[in-house]
Amino acid sequence: MLRMKFKRVISVILLSLLAVVILLLVFLSTIAKYLIEKHAEEYTGRRILLENLHINVFTGNIRVDQLRIYEAKSNKIFIDCPRLELGISVSRLIGKQYDISSLVVEKPLINITQRGNHFNYDDLIKRFNTAAPSGSKAPEKPVRYYIRNLRIDSARLNYVNTSPPSRVEILNWDLEIPLLAYNEPQFRIRTGLSLASGGRLRADLVIYSRSAIYRVKGDIQQLNIAMLYPYLKDYLKVSSLDGLLDADLSVSGNLHHAQEVAASGRLAMEKFAMVDNTGEKLTSFEKMDISVDSVNTKSNFYRFKSLHITRPYLKFAMYDDGYNFQRILTSPAGSSTDTSAQNYANLFIMMADYLQGIMKNYIASDYSAEQVNIEKGHMIFTDYTHGDKFQYDLDSLYLFSDRVNSNRNRITMDIKSLLNRSGVLTGTLGVNPRDFMDMDIDCRVHDLLISDFNPYSKYYVATPFLNGSVTYTNKTTILKRKMTSINHLEVIKIEAGKKVKSKTAMNIPVRLAVSLLKDVHGNIRLDIPVEGSLDDPKFKWGKVIWQVIKNILVKAATAPFRFFASAFSGKETDYKEVSFDYLQNSISSTQQKTLDNLARVLSEKKDLRVQLLQVTSRQDEAEAYALRTAKSLYLGIGPDSLTADRQQRMDSLSIQDSLFNAFLNTRLPAGTRFSSVQEKCIRLIGEEKINALVSENMERRNQAVQNYLVSQKGIPAARVVVTTAADQTQLSRGENPKFQINISVLE
Repeated sequence: MLRMKFKRVISVILLSLLAVVILLLVFLSTIAKYLIEKHAEEYTGRRILLENLHINVFTGNIRVDQLRIYEAKSNKIFIDCPRLELGISVSRLIGKQYDISSLVVEKPLINITQRGNHFNYDDLIKRFNTAAPSGSKAPEKPVRYYIRNLRIDSARLNYVNTSPPSRVEILNWDLEIPLLAYNEPQFRIRTGLSLASGGRLRADLVIYSRSAIYRVKGDIQQLNIAMLYPYLKDYLKVSSLDGLLDADLSVSGNLHHAQEVAASGRLAMEKFAMVDNTGEKLTSFEKMDISVDSVNTKSNFYRFKSLHITRPYLKFAMYDDGYNFQRILTSPAGSSTDTSAQNYANLFIMMADYLQGIMKNYIASDYSAEQVNIEKGHMIFTDYTHGDKFQYDLDSLYLFSDRVNSNRNRITMDIKSLLNRSGVLTGTLGVNPRDFMDMDIDCRVHDLLISDFNPYSKYYVATPFLNGSVTYTNKTTILKRKMTSINHLEVIKIEAGKKVKSKTAMNIPVRLAVSLLKDVHGNIRLDIPVEGSLDDPKFKWGKVIWQVIKNILVKAATAPFRFFASAFSGKETDYKEVSFDYLQNSISSTQQKTLDNLARVLSEKKDLRVQLLQVTSRQDEAEAYALRTAKSLYLGIGPDSLTADRQQRMDSLSIQDSLFNAFLNTRLPAGTRFSSVQEKCIRLIGEEKINALVSENMERRNQAVQNYLVSQKGIPAARVVVTTAADQTQLSRGENPKFQINISVLE
């Protein structure tokens, strides 16, 4: 009887336990959901809500519907997942093996917020990444885990950064990891996503967990770089940044050595543009395509198949307070936000630090490119610092080079461009890839309008140019930091305008200098050699060129007769003045030489005018006239019967001849006995008559010079001015009369 009662009690207990187990199994999901929601904040620091939780202890399947994880101490949602499924091997779990057969997360929404160098998940990392207590023993065996078929489908991720303010929205993010296991040395990740701002990314990644080596095969399509604009604002005051990035790259490296990277593939960007705060486009290009054969920063070689840039554009402007790029530059330290936060958050700073690390540790000594090609380039240079606006337009710019190689003796580049829609630049640049101070330049510019440079010419020399085209050739060699440059400048049909008012200009008679330098065809040709050391801080190639040109202009304008002697042969005195004998009023062979030289200059230089200013001593002229007339009276030679023999008799008669002096004394009052012979002759003829004869003779002399240049040499009368100086006491006594020659520009 007692035995029967004991069995009955045992049966009741077992049935009760079975009932409890069944109840637990039936209500396990509900209980687990309750416990998770009740104690989640205690264990995770965050509220967690589940709409539905289903646990099957026999199959190990767990399904969660509408999982919501909130941010710490906030009602903001961190993760919102409509569905999550997890498969666990129950049998292996008993053997302390964590084997997840599948993990599928469907359409989760993830909100990531960054504030400086803090993220909205920092508390989770801190909570679950606590270091083991000191003195605790490490586990003898590693935790055995297997995660198979991890998949995230159509996730959406919102990334918000408060410093600098930016937002990135990732759509349709898919992620697949076939296997993660404690004993598996590598794991593969396949992922893909699109961005709300535009663009699609796909990547296959292999990571070797023990060595930290990784390999990535990435594909980027039409990624809009506008999302980088907030970070660019830390550096530049610009209003927009646009461009579409394409890439097909294979990259490998080591996570422990981030600067050691190997890559190959293709990188391209199109429709790139950067606009400043005034709405002007600073720089852009239609497309840039880089084909990477092999790059390895550790082995220090960089090999490219090609670099091709289409329609690059650059606008460069200079103002009184700086240039346009300088004015848009800013500094993160000047921002109101925390500098340390920016140093962490700004992608450009991180990229700059990364590249700086590469350049610090490695020198690109092994590089090559099969082809470098820039086509249809456009650059606009504007200068507002010289009063008038100066703008120069380089259009249709082409640059080509093949077989760029650091192991070659020379890298050669060909360049061609239109200059201000009229001129053409062509040239070749040769550079030693192992020494960029070893180079050769051979370039030519032709059909360049000199009037384009009027803002500079008016500012520096107060003279605009009305006409003229420039041809310029340059051959420069730099070897061992020594420069040798041969420059040939030719200006065709140059015409300088009238001077303008300028407070900054040098006082250089440019129009005269230009007229002097021009040849018979109206062209100027100058050879300008330049030599110097690049180590000399005072040596500036461009400054030397302009200084030479300035010196040529000044010398030509201030010493025209020396210039004539150099250009047309002869001596400086052969162009400077025309000397006459006293009483001479016709052109002899002595005067013809100088006048012929002058006529040749005027014939070749059509816009020059000459002034011949007669200077003499009227006293000497008067005495010479009086003496000759007195001699003719003494010898009985009339002015109409003067022959060469009779002129010889007159010239050989000495003024000290006693008979001649007696002749004068007999015809003059006794009081003039102690006067000079010249004074006696003047009194004999009459001072008034002598002065009239002198004036008449000087006028005949002027007319003779005028007729010779105009009538005999064919020089237009408007270009020849012959006149007499108002002050006739300029010459020293005994000095012959002369015509001083002055050169000016024909108005």
